[in-house]
Amino acid sequence: MSGSVRKIYDAATGLGSRIDDICGRDWVAGGGDHGDPDLEQAISDLQRETGVSIPLVVFGHMHKSLAYGGGLRKMIAFGANNQTIYLNGAVVPRVKPAEAMSPSTISTSERDELQESASVGPMSRAFTTVDLFDGTVEKISEVWVLVSGAQAELEEETVLYKRP
Repeated sequence: MSGSVRKIYDAATGLGSRIDDICGRDWVAGGGDHGDPDLEQAISDLQRETGVSIPLVVFGHMHKSLAYGGGLRKMIAFGANNQTIYLNGAVVPRVKPAEAMSPSTISTSERDELQESASVGPMSRAFTTVDLFDGTVEKISEVWVLVSGAQAELEEETVLYKRP
């Protein structure tokens, strides 16, 4: 089981019930915990019965932007034992047109390549990155990468977590 990856849809229950919590219900008045009770039980049983460490649980169901223009969701949370980090990777939209660029910022070859490929132009793409070392989460970031033709560059990085 060490080093394994499992596909999950939502995080465990017990991580908060406010609308901006990692699994908070933002589509009903008053919020509520939309976490998965089965996952909470499975993690608890696994840790109790085997002593296995679960440093990171990644999911991507609850959108970062809250419903009805209500702000932004917390994208990381810590389990009750503070040994498990829950990470929500649901940044939506994941792709958007790049910020307005003046024609002078795009080289002639890039412009030609974009026109030849019938591309709509430079795009920004969202990713969530995790740096792990020896089973320990060192850093978690949300990044936007500017993709223009065959070139890509880091446009923006927001560090969500950095190990003390």
